[in-house]
Amino acid sequence: MKTHYIFMCLVLINFSFAQNVTTNTSLTLNEMLESITTNLDCTSISNITSPNNAQLNAQGFSSYASFDIQNEPNFPFDKGIVLSTADVSQLTTMISSGDSNWPGDPDLDILHGQNTNNATILEFDFIPFRNQLSVDYVFVSKEYPNFVCNFADTFAFIVSGPGISNTNSYDHDANPNTSDISLDLGGINIATLPGTNIPVNPTNVHINTNCAVGSLGEFNFPQYYDVQSSGNNVLDFGGQTIPLTAQVDLIPGQTYHIKLVIADSLDTIFDSAVFIETNSFVIGTIPEELPYEPGLPVTLPECWSTSNSANFEVSNDCSPETQNHLKLYGGTYSITTAAVDVEGLSGVDISFDLLNGCDDVAEAGENLIIEYFDGNNWQFLDEIDPANLPASFNGQSNN
Repeated sequence: MKTHYIFMCLVLINFSFAQNVTTNTSLTLNEMLESITTNLDCTSISNITSPNNAQLNAQGFSSYASFDIQNEPNFPFDKGIVLSTADVSQLTTMISSGDSNWPGDPDLDILHGQNTNNATILEFDFIPFRNQLSVDYVFVSKEYPNFVCNFADTFAFIVSGPGISNTNSYDHDANPNTSDISLDLGGINIATLPGTNIPVNPTNVHINTNCAVGSLGEFNFPQYYDVQSSGNNVLDFGGQTIPLTAQVDLIPGQTYHIKLVIADSLDTIFDSAVFIETNSFVIGTIPEELPYEPGLPVTLPECWSTSNSANFEVSNDCSPETQNHLKLYGGTYSITTAAVDVEGLSGVDISFDLLNGCDDVAEAGENLIIEYFDGNNWQFLDEIDPANLPASFNGQSNN
């Protein structure tokens, strides 16, 4: 009778796990990114690839997916994507998966000076419309709690592009007595502990106080280890970090590249994963309440004719070396232009006959407002009172 009782408990536990965690491995790479960013088209993401993953190396399973975790107080994210060094369909009953035929990643090899295996990579180009990229994530690993002194299963978010150096310094072992190492990763790794250049991995984030002198795990940051949730949540990993945010400053309108990569270090036995929260991947978009009409000249409402014109000169100090958007609005309508490169722009010609024939005829005070998007917010550029609009009007920005 006791044996039957134990068996039923195990069945119920496994059933509970299955109810709480769902992974979808059938998504395309585009669909994967759509699940973590609010508007894939407006963020101008392109060239999405995964040059290394389990399926490419004949492992018979997928190492990336979208995830859905419900009713689980010990995990901070409900939805998002997961990159792993193992089979992502086994997050609740993680069995070592991945053999030596599945290679690691050269960037991660040099980040901690350890050979890596079983790498999963997601990379793409993007054009930001804000001046900062940020992403919220949690790192989990089977290296916790017993192997944190020496096994640096690691991951990186490597961003490259204008204003970002390929070579950067990293405090790879968190040891205040050793010098930082200078590494060329083709960009900067932003998966570091807050306010530091210390990469996030089990040897740098743990609560083990018995690591030997000189080991990678000798110096650590226990405040970023999730003591409450590690080892007792719905995921079958030995430990996890608290939610962390990776971020970097960017130049709006320029083209950047990001490489998301995770790999096992030294062995293929104890696996790790990184979870990225849905809609936390903030590359920067024009606010949703402002419609976007690509292309110049501006596309005007059908009830507008083009008998009058207004020329607006945008000076470089509106938003130096960035791209902007111009917006026209008044009453209940609004129009947004395509990106405007202020470095190469002497003026913007806008032809219209304000609300001619529209139901909502403009009156004095219902002004046409011209604004530009500086990468963070909409800024005032100029204003036209339709009651005073001459046949030909020239307006110049004072910015």
